[in-house]
Amino acid sequence: MVLLLLAERLFPRKGIVTALFFIGYGALRFGLEMLRGDALQLSALSASQWMSVGMMLAGAGILAFSFLRKPA
Repeated sequence: MVLLLLAERLFPRKGIVTALFFIGYGALRFGLEMLRGDALQLSALSASQWMSVGMMLAGAGILAFSFLRKPA
């Protein structure tokens, strides 16, 4: 709760905290999935790594959208 209040003061635009969570969680999960040996491989990446890439792209899209729209 304290971190959310601090993040709200640091990032006054809406969506930035969510975007940073998506990017950070996706990157962390992507790295941790390399350590697993039981994952389903789809081309060079596992299925979970592809989902992590999608999550990071969604976070980047939210971040871009929050900076392109007018501040509230």
